Amino acid sequence: MEPVLKSLGLMVTAAVGLGGIAVSAWNYAATQELAARRPFLERQMTLCFEASRLAAQLATSPDAAARAKAGARFEELYWGELAIVEDAPVEQAMVAFRRKWTAGEDPTALRVPALTIAHRCRELVLSSWDIDLGPLPSLRP
Repeated sequence: MEPVLKSLGLMVTAAVGLGGIAVSAWNYAATQELAARRPFLERQMTLCFEASRLAAQLATSPDAAARAKAGARFEELYWGELAIVEDAPVEQAMVAFRRKWTAGEDPTALRVPALTIAHRCRELVLSSWDIDLGPLPSLRP
């Protein structure tokens, strides 16, 4: 009976050791995957914040020069960098905002579309980083 118990003890020890190695390997792979994705995710977040800020400036700034500068940069993001990292909902929000803006809509009419860009960017960034903050309450118009 003693040799059987000894063998069983060795098998349990080996199984626990192999399980620990497997968990360590999985954690290492997950860490490496995030490390590989981090530069892309950080750039995505930076560009989303910038697009949201520019849309808000176009919708709220009383300064024509500031709006012109924001508009020029918004166009650069729209036609370039942001298109690399955005998803479909962010793209749709950007397109809807740009249509109103280039149609010469009053800046106050751009506020809800600007807020939509911010919310779609929020959803994209939270999802990309696997963060759950829950939905926002609909307090704004």
